[in-house]
Amino acid sequence: MSEQLNKLEQQFDSLKTGSITARDFFNAVWPQLAVIKGEATELLNRVYYWAEQQADTAPLTFGLAAIAQGLLAMHEDRLDDMLKFANKARQIFDEQKAETESALYEMMFGALYRTLGNLDLALKYQYSANNKLKASEAFPFFYTASCYQLAELYLETKAYDRSIVTYDDCIQIADKINSPGFKGLALDGKALAYHSTGKNEQAKEAFEKALELCQKGNIANQISRVMSDIGTFYLDLGEYDKAIDYHQQALALRNQSKLFLAAITNMIQLGKIYQLQNQNDAALDIWLQALAKAEELKAKPKISQLHLLLSNFYQSANNAAQTLFHFKAYHEVSEDVNKEDGEKMVKRAEILFAAEQTEKENAIIKAQKAEIEKKNYELQETIDELTITKVSRRAKALTLLIAVVMLIAEEPIMHWVSQKIGEENFYFLMGAKIIIVLSLKPIDSAIEHFLLQRIILNKKRRVTGVSLG
Repeated sequence: MSEQLNKLEQQFDSLKTGSITARDFFNAVWPQLAVIKGEATELLNRVYYWAEQQADTAPLTFGLAAIAQGLLAMHEDRLDDMLKFANKARQIFDEQKAETESALYEMMFGALYRTLGNLDLALKYQYSANNKLKASEAFPFFYTASCYQLAELYLETKAYDRSIVTYDDCIQIADKINSPGFKGLALDGKALAYHSTGKNEQAKEAFEKALELCQKGNIANQISRVMSDIGTFYLDLGEYDKAIDYHQQALALRNQSKLFLAAITNMIQLGKIYQLQNQNDAALDIWLQALAKAEELKAKPKISQLHLLLSNFYQSANNAAQTLFHFKAYHEVSEDVNKEDGEKMVKRAEILFAAEQTEKENAIIKAQKAEIEKKNYELQETIDELTITKVSRRAKALTLLIAVVMLIAEEPIMHWVSQKIGEENFYFLMGAKIIIVLSLKPIDSAIEHFLLQRIILNKKRRVTGVSLG
């Protein structure tokens, strides 16, 4: 068991005993998934099952567990599972009206739509998620990831100035959470944006910082990616020796880390550089090695690409037989690639449709809930008005009864008093009657207030299950 996984096991024990919160636990889990991936599957399955058992009392914990499962599926390119868990989290967080947590599934939907090629929806979800996460600061890892995803989308859509600003946001929060890997990737993206706008000195500086930070993070795929980007940067500048050096370093690291498909990309680039330097034998040799590796991996898109490169190479060398052989192979493999791409497009369209259908259904459910809440509010207002009217009538009836009693009692009392003070004291007798009349309104209000308080108290008792005896 790796050190990271062992720590997560200990933190899961702490979560179960209540020593740490669900947010604390999952904030510790998410940054590790890119590193441990498959190792984390068994642990996350146990976490999900445990959280599902607590769903009635701790629904947000179950929602966060679904997000963790979805994130793992995203790293492993299991788009169907990613969508399933994102929808589960959406259902829970929407029911609980958890605005901050809703940003987590929005970010996952943004990543999904980006993978499926729908950049408009990807931007919509990532922008919404980014604003919520920035306002909350409850999930720093997801905020960092959201800034990075949003910046990448800006870069892809050629909004270079916006991408640079957003990469800077990612760098700033990555510093706070001590994530050199994220900071390195953000600097790499920033360098690409600088290069795309012709600011090559700034690009060079950013690339160098990016490589240093990714090496500090010690994640092979991040290091090799930055090295490859630097190699392509120097190729664009015509500095071929530097380009070769960085692509060779990336190639060695990818082979060492068994990232063979990515390694083929470096081999293709190296062959192009050798050809530009008129090192045709070196170009041919590395492309043939790349073709052999691609055929071993059954990576048809790479096989197709390499057959076309080799066909063009042999054509320039006036080798008609090899030109024809590789050109025919290119078309045969390309047909297979197009067929598989078509199947992938259908599959992705199905996933896209499912995601959009879920969004529509959720919108309908939300509208229905809002309508029900509105009707309930109106109904409660009507009930309250009827209750007040009923109480008011009852209070008036009691007040009238009291008034009758007071008037009946007033006659003998006033008769007795008049004998004591004399019947000629007309104003005193009149004043007593006025006092009785004026006291009726305060008496009515007091009775109404008392009756309303009794009704409110009875409602509270019914809600809490207390018997009225």
